[in-house]
Amino acid sequence: MHTIIYSKNKNALSVFTRLFFAPLIFIVFLSSCGVSKKTNIFYFKNLKGDTTVQSMVNENFEELIKKKDVISVNISTLSLDDDRIFNAAQVLSTSDGKLGYLVDSNGNIQLHKLGAVHVEGLTLRQVSEKIKNELGIYVKDAVVVTAFVNKKILVFGEVKSPQLINIGGEKEKINVLEALTIAGGVNEAGDNKNILIIREDKGKKVFKHLNFEDMAVLNSPWYNLKPDDIVYVQPDVERGTAADKIAKRQMIVSSLLTGVSLLLIIYDRLIK
Repeated sequence: MHTIIYSKNKNALSVFTRLFFAPLIFIVFLSSCGVSKKTNIFYFKNLKGDTTVQSMVNENFEELIKKKDVISVNISTLSLDDDRIFNAAQVLSTSDGKLGYLVDSNGNIQLHKLGAVHVEGLTLRQVSEKIKNELGIYVKDAVVVTAFVNKKILVFGEVKSPQLINIGGEKEKINVLEALTIAGGVNEAGDNKNILIIREDKGKKVFKHLNFEDMAVLNSPWYNLKPDDIVYVQPDVERGTAADKIAKRQMIVSSLLTGVSLLLIIYDRLIK
């Protein structure tokens, strides 16, 4: 008689276990999928079809040289000896091993034969022309190429590869999309509708938010970066909050599942 009762209880327990555990396992599975699901990152989401955007941004903008800038000056003449003398004078080495001239507190650089050359407030193109003209009394047909050495763009936040991007020479101009691409792009936690640009202007820090789901960003004067700009990709707060809620629900369900399992084990032992 006792054996029959025990058998019925065991069968009932087995049925109860299957009925109870199956939904719980299914809920945990759905919760796990919700946490790991990745949200697509959209650029220019409001683009309806093929179109042409008339740029209102001045593409010919040239950065002006400031005190403490480091610029390289490469001089080519008809004399190899003169070339070696001029170009060997660049003795200031930056952290990445590049040579250049430091713009001193008076806005000058010191060049062989020319001495102090005032460069502050000029563009690189203007400096090249100025040096070429002043060298005219010493050498003929000089070719002068100048470039920034110490200019960088910082990209950090929710990107795959935060980094300092060196700009100068051929990569003197760079826009936000190019900088983000170099940094590996916006990651799954990032919000490309809220990309922050930090720029120093006349001793002040200026902050600008850009929305890269909107085509209008292409006409923003902030789309093309300036040397020493900072690009910060902020986290998607709404997406993060939703993920946190799912994770909390998953934790609660898992804890409940563990607790019920222990109770069933204890109940099973008591029956035995």
